[in-house]
Amino acid sequence: MNAVNRSRWDIAVNILEAVKGGESKPNGIMIHANLNPRRLRFYLSLLMGEGLIAVEESGRRGGRSYIVTEKGERAIKLFRELAELMPFNRVEAAVQKPKRMIPLE
Repeated sequence: MNAVNRSRWDIAVNILEAVKGGESKPNGIMIHANLNPRRLRFYLSLLMGEGLIAVEESGRRGGRSYIVTEKGERAIKLFRELAELMPFNRVEAAVQKPKRMIPLE
């Protein structure tokens, strides 16, 4: 099976959807988004820096929970709308040939 690299957009939306779907702890997000701890830290920092997710301190042990912000909700909505406008996934795009080739003149 050929592995297709996910774009940063794909990974960010995977994380946002995981958090929105109830995965608020880092381990659950990591499993849902199929990331290693290092990459998860990178993307959580990126998403927090852009204001798409926020962190909540929870419990006596100082554990962290993540929530999707309003801006993050809008980002998920926009990404889904874009996916509807361009309804192919990356694997299909890599395998299928276009019906008609456009000349580059």
